[in-house]
Amino acid sequence: MSEQATALVCPDCGKPIEILKACGATSYFCNHCNELKSSQRVLEANASRKAVADKEQD
Repeated sequence: MSEQATALVCPDCGKPIEILKACGATSYFCNHCNELKSSQRVLEANASRKAVADKEQD
């Protein structure tokens, strides 16, 4: 898997998102929006982004 595929982006602004791991929990923080993002929204947005990129490669 390439590094670009593993880089997560904010579902609101599309900027790279910071992954925070502490006490067994994973949180997602956008430095551009200056707020925590829901892990479900982050993962869904990036899954759809990956699907579009895969479709473009075909």
